Amino acid sequence: MMVSQQTRLQVLDVMDRFALHCSRKEVEEASLLVHPEFFGFFREGERVEGRESFSAHLDKALEGCDEVRISFEEILIGAEGTIVWITATCRSRCIRNNKHIEHASRFSTVLRGTGHAWLFAMFHFSPAGPLS
Repeated sequence: MMVSQQTRLQVLDVMDRFALHCSRKEVEEASLLVHPEFFGFFREGERVEGRESFSAHLDKALEGCDEVRISFEEILIGAEGTIVWITATCRSRCIRNNKHIEHASRFSTVLRGTGHAWLFAMFHFSPAGPLS
């Protein structure tokens, strides 16, 4: 599971850009980091297939949020060739109707290298338990 420093930095950059776009509620920009044949399972148990469905899911998730913060912690990265797999803790904070909502999720993802970019090909979110 040896990951080159170059691959590690590239993948962490994609994760940082994704978190930044989500925090800015930039759905279109975040969706461009997702492979067209994407699929995933989200906290609510919803299954999403394809970039367009991902975009709609993200737009709905961010709807009504006055402020959003997304971060990834405890990141473990494995790689082979043009495939990268990651586990992390995803923390999300949202202010909706003056109410602060925080979640921590276990996050697993697979990224696919296209030759010029790394794109998210798969997500899986599951609750990580109460925030400390």
